[in-house]
Amino acid sequence: MVRGTLVLAERGSSDDDEIAWNLGPDVRSVHAVSEVAAAAARAWGGGASWRHEPDASIPESRALVLSSEKAAHLLGWRCAWDLETAMRQTVEWYRLAREGGDVGSLTHRQIDANESDARRGP
Repeated sequence: MVRGTLVLAERGSSDDDEIAWNLGPDVRSVHAVSEVAAAAARAWGGGASWRHEPDASIPESRALVLSSEKAAHLLGWRCAWDLETAMRQTVEWYRLAREGGDVGSLTHRQIDANESDARRGP
């Protein structure tokens, strides 16, 4: 998402900017919340787990998919990391933050890695 925000900033303002930008995976790479939670637990390790607590009162509980088509078309946006990589990177950041580590340096390294992977392509 940071890379997408940087792409938008470099692009400058246009008439299209009045509408929100979704910077997520394409429709072939969408994952259920349960898959995301399981990937986060795997990345966290140490026996981390999650449990499903259904709540039918939440309309999005059945499905919520945001379209990144605008970003793909106008910015050439695509996610550089698959779910497992994104979760590993996210968990690494949260672990370091919890430990009081230098998240600024880690953030810069992760942005550089993401940009490098984006340039390399799928």
